[in-house]
Amino acid sequence: TRNRYYKYVRKWDFEEFNIFVEYGSNTVDVLQIEQKRAGNLMFSLNPGGAKLLEGSTYKQMPAEGAVTGPVISTYEDSRNRTWIGTMSKGIILQEGNTIKEITLSGQADWTNEFLEDKEGTIWISCAAGIFRYRKN
Repeated sequence: TRNRYYKYVRKWDFEEFNIFVEYGSNTVDVLQIEQKRAGNLMFSLNPGGAKLLEGSTYKQMPAEGAVTGPVISTYEDSRNRTWIGTMSKGIILQEGNTIKEITLSGQADWTNEFLEDKEGTIWISCAAGIFRYRKN
């Protein structure tokens, strides 16, 4: 059933998929998986924000309560900042312990994807089009 497959993160061991880690309940959809530079996995969830898997422990990202709704995507840039694209709250940017909400002009609350080019500009795709965030 649908719920069975959304309940687990599975690992391919070159012969078959095996359950690697169970997360939450059967009402959580995993929308994206990203591997951070340190090797940890980050999961974008609906609902539930984003979770970072450190060993066998999940850590709320960016911090408990900062993102309450669905997270569409996450991205770690070359400056080790974590970009979190939400379905209804725009962008959450975490740099160390600092959390910043970024509002894009227009109907840009639904943030799909991030990409950093070789100059350090962050490109953002969202419901209102494509935006760029230049390095400060």
